[in-house]
Amino acid sequence: MKGIRRQMMSGTLPSDCFYCISSNKTETYKESLKNRYYGQFETIEKSTSDDGTSTAPLVFLDYRSHGCNLKCKTCGPDSSSAWLKQAMTQNSKWEDIAPMDILKQVEFSVKNSPYASEFLEVVKNNPIEVIYFAGGEPLISKAHDEVLDELIHSKRGQKMTLNYNTNLTVPLKTVETWFEKLLNFSEVHLYCSIDGTEEVTQYVRTGMKFKVFEKNLKFLKQNVSRHPSLHIYVDATITSLFLLDLKAFSQMALDWKTPVVSKLMIGVTHRGAFLRCEALPKKLREKLVSEWMDYFNSLKPEEQALLENLKNTLTLARSAEEFPQDVMKEARRQARINDQAFEEKKPFGELLKHNKEASKWWASLID
Repeated sequence: MKGIRRQMMSGTLPSDCFYCISSNKTETYKESLKNRYYGQFETIEKSTSDDGTSTAPLVFLDYRSHGCNLKCKTCGPDSSSAWLKQAMTQNSKWEDIAPMDILKQVEFSVKNSPYASEFLEVVKNNPIEVIYFAGGEPLISKAHDEVLDELIHSKRGQKMTLNYNTNLTVPLKTVETWFEKLLNFSEVHLYCSIDGTEEVTQYVRTGMKFKVFEKNLKFLKQNVSRHPSLHIYVDATITSLFLLDLKAFSQMALDWKTPVVSKLMIGVTHRGAFLRCEALPKKLREKLVSEWMDYFNSLKPEEQALLENLKNTLTLARSAEEFPQDVMKEARRQARINDQAFEEKKPFGELLKHNKEASKWWASLID
């Protein structure tokens, strides 16, 4: 951490900051933090010495648990215990996606990280104002439960904000218990991850039960009035399949009366290029987004408001440069390997058949 602070003070961002500064969404995490804490920059700078040591109190925590109940194709072993376990136990199928030496490195890192064990002590000993929980899946994290219980017991939660990114596919009873705890916090924002309508999202998120997600979301929506500062969003990752599912997904969000926040899938080109929106020919992407914009313009103002963030992010999806032909051919090979490893009953190519242009393009890629 001292090294990271020294880099930042010298005006150089660490390589780990790549995903936060990339333009995969129009409303960035970096900018929201900057806006929130702009007034504290001078205090932070004065309390940080030249060697990177800082005495500034911690007021914001971003906690990412490794435990997860899903194996998303947009994810990887470093962010999901379920992904790591299956890849290690069935590595003959997974070798091309995640070689065993890489998996062992991830396993070692997770087992030896003090991150989870330190979390509770950090919360107890600092004037934390905001915590962002992500994962993995935070709702199956023991450390998450311990921290919430501590903040409720100490009554500190009454002045705190909690933000979540959750796949919302845990049992309803778990959601009910969690919701009761959330009532003890000043403000809560829930970003519920989903990648399309049922068929698409269950393909991208292996192990996801769409009906469970929908049931849990319905419970939260029915009880939102019990918390005056509880905000619920559906959080969509824009993939190649998502773009082919755009209108159906949008109508689903409108039926749920829930605002959409969105981001482009980035990274994992070495194993998931077929799901990146750049894998689709730019001409097809432009057509899909243009047709959706016509749909958007036909909506009532209150409906447009729910999809405004999605509209903004689709401008990035439309303009992104398509992958070179060799990467597209590699993407087809990756899709076949992923379908075998994840034991998909309906392979990626089958999901493209709803769109003739996409299906024809996919068939033209000979690996």
